Amino acid sequence: MANMEISSTDPSRTLCLSQIQGIDVGTGASVIYPLLASLKSPEWHIIATDVDETSLRYARQNVQSNGLDDRIRIVESKTGGPILSHLFTDDVTSDQCDFVLCNPPFYASEEEIASAALTKEEGPRAVCTGGENEMITPGGEVAFVSRMVDESRDMADCHWYTSMLGKLSSVVAIVDHLRRHTIDNYVLTEFVQGQTRRWAVGWSFGNTRLPDSVARIPHPNAVLSSILPRRNTTEQTFQLTPLPMGSPDEDAQPVAEHRVRELTRLYAALRQTLEETSGLEVHAFDATSLCGGFDGNHPGSVGRGLSTCKILIVDAAANTWSRAARRKAQQASRVEEPVLPAA
Repeated sequence: MANMEISSTDPSRTLCLSQIQGIDVGTGASVIYPLLASLKSPEWHIIATDVDETSLRYARQNVQSNGLDDRIRIVESKTGGPILSHLFTDDVTSDQCDFVLCNPPFYASEEEIASAALTKEEGPRAVCTGGENEMITPGGEVAFVSRMVDESRDMADCHWYTSMLGKLSSVVAIVDHLRRHTIDNYVLTEFVQGQTRRWAVGWSFGNTRLPDSVARIPHPNAVLSSILPRRNTTEQTFQLTPLPMGSPDEDAQPVAEHRVRELTRLYAALRQTLEETSGLEVHAFDATSLCGGFDGNHPGSVGRGLSTCKILIVDAAANTWSRAARRKAQQASRVEEPVLPAA
């Protein structure tokens, strides 16, 4: 395999984040995900693992040819050994780990690969370039990712653990494994490219819940519908007031300022509603300090002199939103009627 050099498509693109530390399990000879991530986002540092000596050698060469030795570290794992736990040592990584990604071996044996090929109505449209260690593992992808889940429970050192899955039945099995271990903070997504359909599962032991637009698959089939994570996003319509009379369509500035004022009104209403909800602590922030000074005076923003970016962080000290919690609160607030003596 020849060395591969990649050029960043947008070198000026940066994230308003501190340094990101990730782990790529089974990176392969091309080490493609760490290369793309590091070139697009200078804040990202990746630890990439593999069990194959040839793949590790070419991966190191590809990292060196792209000048990313200081941001991508290649680490050898052992077949049948730990997938993650050996990485969390002082000489491998720091305490910080933001994410783990994995494209696991999908199959348990060569016979399973052959059987899967026979079930396809059409032949493959691309040449399979995966080595045996990249395609086959004892127990297949379910056993491999289940081990990841088990190791993550013992460590819980990363914000998010993620893995691709090649079979829908595997998605069901992994979600069942997560639920058996009371891991309810998980996400599912689906990738479709031509005839190929893949899925990904992610889980976290942290308090951050991703919105439904990220955590839940839109328009799922019956099987996926039964295993999607619980909804955590709600939508409510907010009626905007009409534009001021006499605002010419070609004059964009008054229109933009009007829209910003409407959004500010919406923000105020939302904040008031949350602050009046018992059991919640509301913290309001101006996002200017978080995004490099972006505010209403920025040349690319709308509504000069108006702040356009606000953040509300809400902490729930108790369950106040479920039906059972609301019923309990109603019962506690009732005043018991006095019993009058019989005449």
